[in-house]
Amino acid sequence: MDAVLEVSDLELVLAGTSDRSTKLPVQTFESWQVIPVRAANGDTVYVNAGLPVYPVRLVTGGVEPIANNYDKFNDPLVVNAPPAAQVIDLDSA
Repeated sequence: MDAVLEVSDLELVLAGTSDRSTKLPVQTFESWQVIPVRAANGDTVYVNAGLPVYPVRLVTGGVEPIANNYDKFNDPLVVNAPPAAQVIDLDSA
């Protein structure tokens, strides 16, 4: 659950950027025009090149890079309840 909350926190996405970050040339990611910003720690956040500005993709640096996409802003989302047999009551667990 913590991992889900972390990747949905846009402030966390931008946390590695600083005045030592490097703005790279505009690129296309899927159908988005994005501006990559590489942080000193090797993470790269790709922000929407248009307005409003928001992160579209985050790629962590390191030995095992991880990519998280945030490109579904304002897309409709349907959430269906799982079958009762797949629900866990945390109070009784």
